[in-house]
Amino acid sequence: MTHLCKMGKRQFVEAVARETARMSWPGQMGRILKAGTKKAVEEFFVCKATTEPWMRIWTDPTLPAGFDRWHKDLTSQLGEALKDGGHIKARRKN
Repeated sequence: MTHLCKMGKRQFVEAVARETARMSWPGQMGRILKAGTKKAVEEFFVCKATTEPWMRIWTDPTLPAGFDRWHKDLTSQLGEALKDGGHIKARRKN
């Protein structure tokens, strides 16, 4: 891996997105999500980080003010991506 000091902005944001995805994986998720979902979450974060407004973090000082809305929207998008990608296990009927 390229040393952080030698990375361009895009590479750095991608590295942060990968680490964010890894850290955001609660241990209990395996009970409700299928195998391969952890990789799908990482790919989701990297795609969002390198193609959407995440790059604005470096230039837009107003971004923190809208964090709660941004986080809620991103969480909803991740949930939809997991559902649409077939990553959620079927509920067991009691």
